[in-house]
Amino acid sequence: MPAIHLPRLRRQTVELAEKFSQPEIFVQELKDLLEFYGDRTRRTDKVGALTPILEIYKVPDPVLRRIRLEIEPYVHADPENAFVLADALWEEPVFELRFLAIRLLGDIPSSEHKGLLKRLQNWGEENQEDILLESMATHSLARLRVDDSEMMIQQIEKWLKSKKLNFHKLGLRALLALLTEAEYENLPVVYRLLGLLLPTASKELRPYLRDLVRPLARLSPAETAFFLRESLTTRDDPIVPWLIRHTLESFPSDIQTNLKAALKG
Repeated sequence: MPAIHLPRLRRQTVELAEKFSQPEIFVQELKDLLEFYGDRTRRTDKVGALTPILEIYKVPDPVLRRIRLEIEPYVHADPENAFVLADALWEEPVFELRFLAIRLLGDIPSSEHKGLLKRLQNWGEENQEDILLESMATHSLARLRVDDSEMMIQQIEKWLKSKKLNFHKLGLRALLALLTEAEYENLPVVYRLLGLLLPTASKELRPYLRDLVRPLARLSPAETAFFLRESLTTRDDPIVPWLIRHTLESFPSDIQTNLKAALKG
């Protein structure tokens, strides 16, 4: 892997961005660029805490950021071709290409939400990389989350009502991002959506539910504790006690005592 020489990288990414409306050429030149900067000796390493299933070049983050920076103006100016390019990128079973496809969706104006949600539906169903699913929930939906939170809620509800685990994960992560990044304040809606999923939630969803309950406990400890206590008394399954035990530290001490008593009861 060569050292990153910024003027050279900028020239390379500018030339790549010029192929924006030529997806086949763009994808091939992007692969060449990733090969140039990739670290072949580390392709079996983990990405963050997760081991990728897809082929991965292990390209430094500054390279990917520079690529996104150069194509962003093209995406804003031509959403139609942006979708075409995103589709071409996703078709490649390469981690970085699919990651860029997801990030590209996040740069498309929220007025094009139909095309955005259609792709997230298709990609989310077939995706096998949790780290890419997380990026769909946070980065791809960034504009829609701010511009139309009610549409976001409607889509999240559809995902949570699905019978597919991938959509449950996507919905919970999208709800977490809405709560923490867009500062969504209609907490009764959040509790309602959580209540939809709890009766059928699988063990695989426990970390996703925990990560959502923790900020809820900090934002509104009394309401969140009430929701958990009610869930504890109306559902005969182990997930609610598990949730309480693994989110206790997020509550004030007096509410912690109350929840511990509820568990014993």
